[in-house]
Amino acid sequence: MKINWIGGTILLTLFCLISLLCIGTMTTMLGNENEIMLLTVTQIGMWLIPALIFVWLFYDNFYDDLKLKNFGKRKDYMLFFLLYLVAIPFVYLFKEISEFIPFSESWIEYSRNTETKTKELVLRLLSEGKLKNLMAALLVMAVLPAICEEVFFRGVVLNNFIKSNVNIHLSVWISAILFSAVHLEVFGFLSRAILGAVFGYAFVRSKSLWIPIILHFLNNAVLVFGYYWSL
Repeated sequence: MKINWIGGTILLTLFCLISLLCIGTMTTMLGNENEIMLLTVTQIGMWLIPALIFVWLFYDNFYDDLKLKNFGKRKDYMLFFLLYLVAIPFVYLFKEISEFIPFSESWIEYSRNTETKTKELVLRLLSEGKLKNLMAALLVMAVLPAICEEVFFRGVVLNNFIKSNVNIHLSVWISAILFSAVHLEVFGFLSRAILGAVFGYAFVRSKSLWIPIILHFLNNAVLVFGYYWSL
């Protein structure tokens, strides 16, 4: 069964809203103490499960359509790793530029609180200096986001745009903007959109979801190790 990009986007949004309600209920049941479990449930429930339901409903072949069977060529890994390195200075540049954009005070406060809470969580996990804490931080901050978010935004959202014959570049940038917007961090919006575009072009060129997953993991893992070495 096929669905166009408009219907697909609406349906995915509906799936995510339903998941959000379920996550809210589970959060109430679990409490706020087990942050690792809450982050795990959020990543899987918010992104992976809606994406897999969509794939089950509208994709003919799970591995082929999600581009999981193809692991990509070595030259594509090298090309997009280099592109990622080239993009990093622009990522930080646009983050600095974002500081001068006159966002509303409420958005600025929310964004800073979100960034602060994320940093505090990672630092709490890593403060004991144990290997298991580092592995836990990598799991919730790098492994799960790389898999769940890439399956959703590249494997499903971007893929559905392409299947609906939307222009490739427009498809990549729309999915990248959506990817950045859902993080609700105003100062990282432009920089995260650039990263999303890099992941998107990697997916389109290589016809493999593994390359953007690995790039996404590396990007987040570098931040975790940065916190780890700063302690």
